[in-house]
Amino acid sequence: MHFSSKAISVCLLAGTLMPAAAMGDITYGFSRISANAPIDVAGQLFVKVTDLVDSVQFHVWNDGPLDSSITRIYFDDNADVTNGISDLLWGTQAGVRFSVGATPPYLPGGRGISPKFVASFATDSDSPVQPNGLNPGEWLDIVVDLKSGNTFEDLADALTRRDLILGLHVQGIMPDGGDYSDAFVSDKPQTPVNPIPAPGAALLGMLGLTMVGAVKRRFQ
Repeated sequence: MHFSSKAISVCLLAGTLMPAAAMGDITYGFSRISANAPIDVAGQLFVKVTDLVDSVQFHVWNDGPLDSSITRIYFDDNADVTNGISDLLWGTQAGVRFSVGATPPYLPGGRGISPKFVASFATDSDSPVQPNGLNPGEWLDIVVDLKSGNTFEDLADALTRRDLILGLHVQGIMPDGGDYSDAFVSDKPQTPVNPIPAPGAALLGMLGLTMVGAVKRRFQ
C-alpha cells in the first residue's frame, strides 16, 4: 500500500491547520505555616493563574465555609520574572477593597520557614481589614506584569518549583468564638500544568483524517 502525493499533501495541509497548544489556567492550593487557630482553613484557599500575554492574572479566592478573611497577599518572586502589581479588580463585591502595598511589608510567620519568605510586593485590604478582606465566597484579581523576555510558562514553572511563592495572611478565623490569624503559602498545582489544546484543534484533526481517508480511497 502506498500514499499518493495528493494524499501526503492533504496530511501536510491538515498539520498546518492545527493550532499550537495553549497554556491553560492553573490552580494552586495553600499550606499553613503557622498554627495559631485550632483549625486549618488551608483547604478553602486557592489561587488561579491566567495568561494575559504580557501579564498574568492571579485570581485569589476564599471558598469557605469556615469564617476567615484573607487580608494580605504577598509575592516572593525569587525567580525575578515579574514587575509587580499593575491592577486590582474585585468587580461589584461590596465587601472587598484592596490597595497595593501591605502593613507589615512582610508575611507574618514567613521568616520562620526555610527558606525565608521575602516579600517582593504585596496588597492588603483597606480598613476595616476583615470586612474588606476576602471572606467566604469572595475573590480578588491581581494583575501582575511580566518582566521582558518572560512568559506565562516561565511564571508557571517558577510557581511549581516554588521559586515564586504567594503568601496569605488570614484573619478572623473563629471556630469557637475566638479570633485567630494564620499565615499560608502557595502549594502544588491543583490542576495539570500540561498545555491544553486550543479550541478547534481536535475538530481540525478529525477533518484532516477524514480528507486523507477520502483521498486514499480515490487513488487506491
